[in-house]
Amino acid sequence: MRMLFVLIGLLSASAFAQSAAPPPAHTASAAQNGDSAAQNSDWATILAAAAERQQLGLRPQADAERSAAERRRADGWLAGAPTLDGLYRDDRPLSNQGAGERQFGLRLPLRRPGQTEAWTRLAEQTALDARSRQHAAELALLGQLRSLAWDVRLADARVQAAQSRHRQLTQLLTAMRRQVALGEAAAIDAQLLEARALDAEAALAAEHASAKAAHARWQAATGQAALPVDLGQTAIPAALSQLNDANALIRQQPLLAHLADQAQLAGAALNASRAEGAGAPELGVAVKRDRSDRQTPWDNSLQLSLSLPLGGEVYRAPQLAELNQQKSAAQVSLIQATQALWGDILDLRTRTAAWPARLHLLDQRAALSDTVLAKQQQARNLGEIDWAAWLIYEREAADARLQAQEAHQQAARDASLLKQAYGLMPTAQPAPGAHP
Repeated sequence: MRMLFVLIGLLSASAFAQSAAPPPAHTASAAQNGDSAAQNSDWATILAAAAERQQLGLRPQADAERSAAERRRADGWLAGAPTLDGLYRDDRPLSNQGAGERQFGLRLPLRRPGQTEAWTRLAEQTALDARSRQHAAELALLGQLRSLAWDVRLADARVQAAQSRHRQLTQLLTAMRRQVALGEAAAIDAQLLEARALDAEAALAAEHASAKAAHARWQAATGQAALPVDLGQTAIPAALSQLNDANALIRQQPLLAHLADQAQLAGAALNASRAEGAGAPELGVAVKRDRSDRQTPWDNSLQLSLSLPLGGEVYRAPQLAELNQQKSAAQVSLIQATQALWGDILDLRTRTAAWPARLHLLDQRAALSDTVLAKQQQARNLGEIDWAAWLIYEREAADARLQAQEAHQQAARDASLLKQAYGLMPTAQPAPGAHP
């Protein structure tokens, strides 16, 4: 019977170590990539669904309308809408001498020199801003979904680790209870193991709740339960990996490109307002018909007039100052965002470069902890240590496994964050085995 007890213990320890050991690299990669039959959505489908749920299509439509309006104004030939003038005068209600006057005219606001060019530039910059805004919105949405997807991945990994630990402790507890019933183990040892199994069950319930919340946030954002099978296939180009100038990011990164276009748009709006000057000169054309009394025939004449506004700059100064303020604010926002993003890129470069060595050490530590746990299980079966001591080794091994699994998830997440910082979007045709 003693030998049977030892054999059962050795088999249990071996099964525990094999099932709890960190998964091979290719297995972990496949789990991270989500290449399963149930997960059949790609990023294109998920992004389209999320954009529709957030009504992102309203912004491009409004931007297109504004761009078209700016273009129509720039293509015109007047500074504003023409004005029709009419005049009718008759003395019959008072003196009835027959004097009268009738006049019909048209006033045309003329453009100042350089105003057409300024408006054309404003229309062009509005169109550029609309395009970059759409690209920036797509990247920002992708960043939100990437974060949610990795929350789900990490939550699922924690659930799997908690399930594995709870399953093994439950199996050991079942074997222990049989041994207690046969009088080959003390009841106090079974109670210690049962307490640890209850802790594992509570931890599993907590991880299930966290995973359920992560899945709910993902589904609320996308309307789909499945994660993308591609999760971003775009490789980081060597030119970006070797980039050492923050300003070079401005046209590479959609968010920075949009901020740059906003600064250019603010400058174009300021120049267009300056080109208006004190106001639009007006050219007037009128036809006039009048007579002094009944004995005088009607006199028909053509009138031309020109109105030039003077000294209007002082009244427009606050408006120009406000536009200049908006331009400066846009430039400062671009500089601050560029510096902040460049700092994030440098940080992520350092972290991603350090991950391989760190993951190797964590995997070694997890494997060593499982080996030590298996040997301590053998010692426990031989009566060399008690169950309280063995449970300490079990806790350390479980923590080492979980830390290694979470580190693999975080390494993949940092790689995804680096792609997001560079502004890289997923490829249209996914290739198997990649992660964001």
